[in-house]
Amino acid sequence: METSERKKSRMALPLFVAVLVFLAFLGFLYGWRLFGFRFCDAPDSLMIKSVEIEENAVHLSGSTCESAKRYDGFVCRVEGDTLYVGVKTGAFFAQSESDAFDLNIPTETAIARVVLKGADEERVIYPA
Repeated sequence: METSERKKSRMALPLFVAVLVFLAFLGFLYGWRLFGFRFCDAPDSLMIKSVEIEENAVHLSGSTCESAKRYDGFVCRVEGDTLYVGVKTGAFFAQSESDAFDLNIPTETAIARVVLKGADEERVIYPA
């Protein structure tokens, strides 16, 4: 009896470790979004090509200034008539194979200002 219990416990430990590694990997890839703008790139490290304001959407396109980094995702928040956008780039495991990004962000209210936001910095990109 003790032998079968030991076998079960020996099999359970590697499975538990594998699940923990998998969850840590998913947290590394997508968990940054839970922290808002904390892990977003500094606004000065991004080149914005165009900002188009429509009735219920904002279209934003640009690229990173660093050749090794690729677009990984964005987070946004609307406060009043201001849209705050944070862009994340990464060298490894990025969502995109390119450094360029083309975002179409739906909004429920009219937007008068667009602010690019990083962890501790902000840059107004519209109106320029």
